[in-house]
Amino acid sequence: MKITILSFVLLGCSFNSIPMDFGIFATTDNYKLVKVELEVYIESDTEEIDFTVEDLKTGEKKDLKSCVDFYDAHKKKMHFMGHNADRKVYSYNGLMCFVARELYEGRLSKKSYLKKVQVDKNIMDYLPGAMMYDNYVSSTKVSDEVKNGSWAKAEKLKLIEKREREVIYESYAMKHYISVEGRGDFNGDGVEDALIMVRNFYIGGSGFDEMLYVVTRHRDDEVLKIIKIYTATRFDI
Repeated sequence: MKITILSFVLLGCSFNSIPMDFGIFATTDNYKLVKVELEVYIESDTEEIDFTVEDLKTGEKKDLKSCVDFYDAHKKKMHFMGHNADRKVYSYNGLMCFVARELYEGRLSKKSYLKKVQVDKNIMDYLPGAMMYDNYVSSTKVSDEVKNGSWAKAEKLKLIEKREREVIYESYAMKHYISVEGRGDFNGDGVEDALIMVRNFYIGGSGFDEMLYVVTRHRDDEVLKIIKIYTATRFDI
């Protein structure tokens, strides 16, 4: 059985580390998740950021040093107080902490309908249109048909670049970075689920929004269904 191990530390990692090709898991040829624990992380080459969060009601402040700190701060709905450029790093690292926790707590799946869901030009055919509206126009009222249909049918998209673990699409006003961060049974029903990262950046501006979705389906030809949504910087999801 071929196993590809990716690296990350869940509890002891530095929150100032930028995860690169990471995860507490090993992917196998039969798309099942094998749980392993590693003690490797990659330090950022950039200047270290002060990850301070604050409870806006009580004034309590906390410096984040690890994913454990992040989980606690996010549970208390503490807000990141840094600049917008640093917020992007905070958001990405925070979502990666959620990825790590899902993978660490996940189980082996007994059945999979996700073998066709790969990081390629066809992925938008499987992603639900609800992802587009949840991300940056959540106040827009749309029909269930649009939300439950594919993202590819919900708006006009152009494939800009395909990387090893990520595809980049462009819509009217935004660039969308799509990656699959892991697979496994994350809700205990025995059916394989996937962790999909969606990062949206306004073209010509500094605005951005990033989400981590836990998705699944029960037929090979279905659009993916959203089980859970994570965000590191918002608490209205």
